[in-house]
Amino acid sequence: MESSCTRFTAAEGGARLAASASAKNILVTEHTAFISTSVLIEHAYKIRGPLSSGWQRSVYVTRHSRIECVSHELTILTDLAVVKAFNYDDIGDWRQELEDKQ
Repeated sequence: MESSCTRFTAAEGGARLAASASAKNILVTEHTAFISTSVLIEHAYKIRGPLSSGWQRSVYVTRHSRIECVSHELTILTDLAVVKAFNYDDIGDWRQELEDKQ
């Protein structure tokens, strides 16, 4: 891809990036939480199973405005049980919730 000093839109930039990436076998992602989601997927084998048996849990903290979106993304991108809570009091029994869910 030749360098250019002209301005271009985000769509044009994305198209140029995709063209360059495909030619050089590079992975390109526009997912805003790519790294955190990848780490969660990579360590998911440590999460599956009851908490009382020594299995781990993952807590994903995000802005209030992103809870619905992140919850939906994690449900689609992982096979883990996702629970969303806007406030601490949204979950009645945290110990039981963490025991049962992943």
